[in-house]
Amino acid sequence: MSTLSHRQQMTLRSLYFNRFLWVRYAAALLFFTTLLWTCAMWLSQASLLVIPAVLLLLLGTAYVEQVRLYYRHNAQAPWTYAIFKLLLISHVGLLGLLFTPYAKALFPFVRDPHSIVLVGYMGIAILLISGVLRKLYRIRTNQDSHYHHIIAYQKQLNLKGDSR
Repeated sequence: MSTLSHRQQMTLRSLYFNRFLWVRYAAALLFFTTLLWTCAMWLSQASLLVIPAVLLLLLGTAYVEQVRLYYRHNAQAPWTYAIFKLLLISHVGLLGLLFTPYAKALFPFVRDPHSIVLVGYMGIAILLISGVLRKLYRIRTNQDSHYHHIIAYQKQLNLKGDSR
């Protein structure tokens, strides 16, 4: 096969990078909701500000790894996978804490920390994080649909290269 043109290289890079698109969107959503929680905790001068701040740092680290994936064709995102596992554990723990007296300390800016809104948010976040972990597993094992598109594109490039 002849060397790939710049355009073909950029297309391949984009295809590999887009395998993680849903992961990046989920990370951004979780980052900004955690940022909102951190700001609300800071404004209410809560003592447990460290919990959302640590989650925020973890999400930032996962996002940095996602940006680095643009420059390498790699299906492995070990930091992102580990961070989302920690997020899943923390959100399950936070959901459990909503039904304890600690709920008011975790969410001092909410009148009723046992509200259906917080329980619903935690449930949705847990489902979202679980979906991201599933997506990361499928990417790591090359079972995602984007991988099949990449293989088809590479085969097409090989055919074009052989016909010249």
